[in-house]
Amino acid sequence: MAAACGVHKLDHISRLPDADKAKQQLEELKRHIDPILRARGLRVLKCYEICCCTSGGKNLSVGGFCSPAGDKRTSLRIALRLRQPHTHVLNDFDHSMRILIHEVSHIIHSNHSASFYGEYQRHAASLRSHVAYSLFSHARPFRVVPLTRSRSDG
Repeated sequence: MAAACGVHKLDHISRLPDADKAKQQLEELKRHIDPILRARGLRVLKCYEICCCTSGGKNLSVGGFCSPAGDKRTSLRIALRLRQPHTHVLNDFDHSMRILIHEVSHIIHSNHSASFYGEYQRHAASLRSHVAYSLFSHARPFRVVPLTRSRSDG
């Protein structure tokens, strides 16, 4: 089972500015999340970029989304908004990593319940326990800003 765990496929939007950097960011995100996915027995069949100019990215208030398979182990796809809407400036790595952790947590908990936030915190703690994280060869610590629950969340 462990060999099948992790992110299986990545896809970025090649026609946008800095497409090579977006691809690199996705690769770095995969490198950092794969050990956590393997340890938890989780898999993501496809992780891809969405943008304001693509069909999946029209809702600008969404940083990403997860399509769980329903087995609490598999995501058919996770979409990530790697760029600021309209300007297409890439978000920083920490922001994208927080979104990815959020979406991975939806593999197990589909809603924003206390259990979901606990899952998010477990994934974040696992990431913090790994060695230094870097993006584009710039060594720097990875920080996870705790999610705050809104009154409308479960």
